[in-house]
Amino acid sequence: VMSLNNRQKKAERVLVARSVIVDEVTQAYERIHARIAFRVLHGTGETLKIAIPNGFEVTEVTTPLLAKWTVNQAPDARILELTLREPAVETVVVDLSAIKTDVDLVGWKFPTLAPMDVAGHVALATVLLEERLRLGEITADGALPIDAATLAAAIPASVLRVEPGSPSVRQVATYYSPQGKITLQANVLKPSIGLRVVTSSLLLLEDKQLSLRGGFALTPEAEEIFSLGFRVPAGWRIMEVTHAGGNPLPLERFPLADGGTRVLVRFTEGLPVNRATSINYAAVATPQDW
Repeated sequence: VMSLNNRQKKAERVLVARSVIVDEVTQAYERIHARIAFRVLHGTGETLKIAIPNGFEVTEVTTPLLAKWTVNQAPDARILELTLREPAVETVVVDLSAIKTDVDLVGWKFPTLAPMDVAGHVALATVLLEERLRLGEITADGALPIDAATLAAAIPASVLRVEPGSPSVRQVATYYSPQGKITLQANVLKPSIGLRVVTSSLLLLEDKQLSLRGGFALTPEAEEIFSLGFRVPAGWRIMEVTHAGGNPLPLERFPLADGGTRVLVRFTEGLPVNRATSINYAAVATPQDW
């Protein structure tokens, strides 16, 4: 039985790589989801190396032939080294995720994650952004914008696993790089907190009193809201505040200097962003000369 010396195999091996890199950006964290396919054109592959940008901690690495993985610090990046159980002679697909909690929204740059020691690298990159954030003008170098649907079938599995309490994200940009070098830069904008309100009211003139029936259509902007305050004129009493379905809401009353009342309504669950929620109220008043 004749075999090639392992050192010679390593020296003569040729690898090429195809990668799908997803950068998930939220106010609390930035997370990379990547799927990298190493194809062995010549020789064998016993170890694989991937450059991880500084500041990111690798949380998960999976591949069928994986024996162990380690992360070593280099001057300008961290090197993820994978050791396989046996030399690979075909394509090896690696899924990984990495996270950092120190997020710089102003001057955001796409993280430079890339396979090492390869003869060629083709990459797809996409940006996922938290629902409450907005992406400013993107400056791209070495990458071309493409249709987001192109990436749907190749998206890493870790992106689809929604962890409890994680913010909702959406896909905002997708790029293709034939050379594997992706340079994207933009400002991530956080919209100011606001609340859009549409009011309606119906005044009833009765024998003994005035009755007012009305409602608010509340649409939070940027963040959920958990309470609502409104002013009631002097002489009027709020009888109840309810959801559109009729369920009463807890409320507190605070007297004002002009004789009116400030009413604070609390919601057991936050009102969803960019979705109208209706609440109704009932108030009565009896003027002195009625």
